[in-house]
Amino acid sequence: MLVVRNADSEVVACAGVEPQPFQKNMVLVRLLCCNCTWTALQAPDAGISLFSGAQRGTLRAYPPADAVRRPVVSNLAVAAKARRKGLAAKLMRACEDLCQDWGFDECLLLVENTNKRARGLYSKLGYKVLAGGDEIDAPTLKVVDGAIIDARVRNVCMRKSLKPFPVGALENAQVKDAVGIVAAGAAANWLAENSDSMSDPAALLEALRDTASALGVYFTALGG
Repeated sequence: MLVVRNADSEVVACAGVEPQPFQKNMVLVRLLCCNCTWTALQAPDAGISLFSGAQRGTLRAYPPADAVRRPVVSNLAVAAKARRKGLAAKLMRACEDLCQDWGFDECLLLVENTNKRARGLYSKLGYKVLAGGDEIDAPTLKVVDGAIIDARVRNVCMRKSLKPFPVGALENAQVKDAVGIVAAGAAANWLAENSDSMSDPAALLEALRDTASALGVYFTALGG
């Protein structure tokens, strides 16, 4: 957990980041009511389900063997009196630095689909909704009239590539149309032919193809 204190040593902002198990693009969580059975958070129409009916109720303290751990930011909060000072952005950068220190080349987060302010901030910082874009129906805790209650929210999972420039920048780009893809393809083709200009031209081309695929746009590197 990272915290920010003011001149009076009061905690005015905080954020946490830790590796969480994923299966493909689904984050896995432990439900305490199931005694640490791991579940997959799926699209809202699917609700929450265990991996298979045969495993329902099975006690399992560890995630499935094919799960991959990916770093997820959580509990980002800034006190009202400390807002509009850039603290949220600084905490996110600190979390990203930790992810890189741990050997990850990405950072993910879950945000409520209706929280436009937070989603706008994350987009400005380079985060994009994870491929597929399904909303996630997830359990949470909320404070209502001073009491903590169980609730459900619909989240979206956002991701930011932490790979070195230019690959990371391209993966994080908010490309809107085919013109941008074609222009980027031309640039990538030039860089690939002038490999002294970058460390990994193949990775650059692959990032462009992934971006085009996510947008439903045909991509080809000019001249190849």
